[in-house]
Order: sequence, then structure tokens, then C-alpha cells
Amino acid sequence: MNPDTINSRDTWEQSLSQAGPMRIILLALLTVVALLLTWFNGISNALNQSMMDFNTLYAGTRLFMEGGNPYYAAPLHEVLGPIVPNRMSVQITLPGVFGVLTPIGLIEHHTASMIWLLMNIVSIILSIAVLLKLTGLRWNSYYGAVLVVACLLLGPSRMGIRQGQLDNMVLLFVLLAVLWVWSEKGRVASVVMLGLAMTLKPTSAGLFSIYLFCSGRKVLAIASLVLSGAIILVCAAVLTLRVPEWWVVWGEVVASEENNFNK
Repeated sequence: MNPDTINSRDTWEQSLSQAGPMRIILLALLTVVALLLTWFNGISNALNQSMMDFNTLYAGTRLFMEGGNPYYAAPLHEVLGPIVPNRMSVQITLPGVFGVLTPIGLIEHHTASMIWLLMNIVSIILSIAVLLKLTGLRWNSYYGAVLVVACLLLGPSRMGIRQGQLDNMVLLFVLLAVLWVWSEKGRVASVVMLGLAMTLKPTSAGLFSIYLFCSGRKVLAIASLVLSGAIILVCAAVLTLRVPEWWVVWGEVVASEENNFNK
């Protein structure tokens, strides 16, 4: 018999003996609920309805690539036409996002949306795997299974799938950076991951850079900040050469009452 199979069986037997049958039954029920929610409240909605955030990011990236202003609402609708619902709003992301997403913008919309959906799902799976690695738990142990189910039950991950948001991928980048920093391996890779995460979501991922700086890893923190800043500045310079007034429109979007952050 395969040693891995024996170890796997032993792990489950240990879990049964430690947790008791009632906890195992409850965990099994929660697992079913988590999978159903992930499908019906996440993946199914993404397949049957347009992913609003992704559509805005995709249209903005196409405009950025074609020399337009990704912060004007009207051109965003023109990029995708009837595919995009009228309630699509302008993203207040910095120009670096459109630079990072350029490979997605090169692909036809439907194919790109399916790839984006797959990336969201894979990001969740890999994030859970990294969390298990960081905690030292095995997925087929009781507490490891609890961690997996708890992650699947979290609403933000499903919203990320449903709306086509950046958050699931940003979380994966940050967790990979944490893993490589704590293991003292892959310092360059951790800088790249954190730099990309801060470019996509500076207000969220930037907090970990502050943590690195305060915990004595100043070189890694500064390097990731420099990388993120360089990407944003280069993309902003490219956009300024093509559309000098972009930053004025961006400021108006940020200050607009229609901006969800101001509601």
C-alpha cells in the first residue's frame, strides 16, 4: 500500500478519535453548505451575470492600451457595448492597475472573463493551501479541514468571484509574500508579490509593507514599495503623455458622491 495513503488514513482516523463523531458530522454539513454557497453565490452568478468589477477593469485596461482615458464613464461603455450594464461605475484605481492587467486586455472579452473567473477560483484554492502551510496543518486533519471550510464560508471570497474583483488575487500575492518572508526563502519573489499586490490594492496590501518595515525587514519593505511605486509612476507617465487631463477626471471620480467609498 502507498505510504501516503496510509498516512492519509491515519490522519482521518486521528481526527475522528480527537474530534468525535458529532463534530465530524457538523463539519461535513458545513462543507456541503460552503460548496453550495461557493457555487450558487459565486461561480454560478459570475457565469450567468456580468462581473461588474471585471468589466470596468477590462474596459479601462483596453482604453489605457488604446490611448484613451480609463476614468471616463462613457468610453468604458463603448468598449464593450451592450455587454456592460448601465450601472457600471468607474474604478478609482491608480494607473498601475491597467498596466499590470495589460495581458488580460489583449484577450477577447468573453475569453478574458472566463480566464479571470478561473484565476479567482485558483487564487482561493492556493490561498487556502498557503494558509495551511503557514499554520502547519494538513488539509485532511480535523483542524485543517475546519480552516478550509471556514475560508470557503467567508463572504468576501465569493463576492470576489461574483463581481470579478481583484481581492482574491491580491490576498494570494500577500500570503505568498508572507510565506516566503517567514521561511527566509524567495526574498526577491516576496518583493515582487508584495509589489504587485500594492500596485493593485495599495490601501490593503500596503499595510503588510508597513508591518515588514516595523518588524525589522526594512530592505524588503522598501524594495516592494519602490517596485509598486515604479509601476504606478511609469503607467501614470504613459497615461499623461496620451491623456494629460486624466488626473483631473480621476480626482472628480474620487470626490464624486456616486463613488461607493463616499456613500
